[in-house]
Order: sequence, then C-alpha cells, then structure tokens
Amino acid sequence: MATPIDKNIDKVIYERLMNPKKLEFAKEKKPKVKKEDYDIGHFTRYFLRQVNNVFAKIVEVEKAQFNKFKNEPFYIKLDIEWKITGGAQEITSTNFNIIVEADKKMSGIRELLQNKLLEFAKLQ
Repeated sequence: MATPIDKNIDKVIYERLMNPKKLEFAKEKKPKVKKEDYDIGHFTRYFLRQVNNVFAKIVEVEKAQFNKFKNEPFYIKLDIEWKITGGAQEITSTNFNIIVEADKKMSGIRELLQNKLLEFAKLQ
C-alpha cells in the first residue's frame, strides 16, 4: 500500500514527465576553494546522481545547484566534508574514511574519489 509520501512523489514525477520543458539536469562544476576554507581546514563538496540509474555518472556541483535540486526526486544527493589542510597522511586517511562512509549513501563515490584524496589539499 502506498503511503501519502509515495503518492506525493509519484505525483511530482508524473507532473515533471508530462511537462518535460520543466526538467532540469545537473551540470558538473568543480568547487572553488576559498581562503577561509583553508583557514578552517575543510570544505563541503556536493554530489548528485540520477536516482533511477545506479550506473549514472556522479556529478559534482556547487552549493547553489545542490540546493536547487534538494527537493528533486530524480536525484540522490550527497554532501561531504573534505579535509584540505594538514600532512599528506592525515588528509589521505581522513578523506578515505569520509568516502568509505559516503559510499554507503551513494554507491560509486568511493571509486570516483579514491585516487583524488589530496585534491584541493594544501600540505603543511
């Protein structure tokens, strides 16, 4: 038996499919790390993937686009805190643990980021 939430999601999906001009797709855009992010040692990264295809590309987006899709039922959403300052071993270990946990929410994120654990890093 469908719950009220299921019926609401079905209604949203139906309305969007019937009005394809209103459909928007996520556009990949790498984040810009600010000086303030380096000062605090981390920043938030945002990812989206189409919900109906586990093989769909995971797209990294900026915060504004992530928020735009926040209530969109067609996307799985994931935000992670990414360590960017410290020693190489510390950053690598921290970011690896982050992506292992994140992979439980968005399968495939680990494979996407496991060779980029020092991405955006400022080593100390």
